[in-house]
Amino acid sequence: GHFDPRLLPLSPSPPPSPSNFWHIPAAIGIDGRRDAYLTTNGSPAPSIEAPFDRLKPLS
Repeated sequence: GHFDPRLLPLSPSPPPSPSNFWHIPAAIGIDGRRDAYLTTNGSPAPSIEAPFDRLKPLS
């Protein structure tokens, strides 16, 4: 998948751990992983650099 700004929550909660990533729900790619992530400064980050165990999915 690819990043869609419409998926950004209006008031994101802070990460639950000392991680620089927030998990943004995104289209699931061919490998079955969600692959759109943002750093806390708003930059896109590859999912390979954002371990799932350090992310909190936002609903």
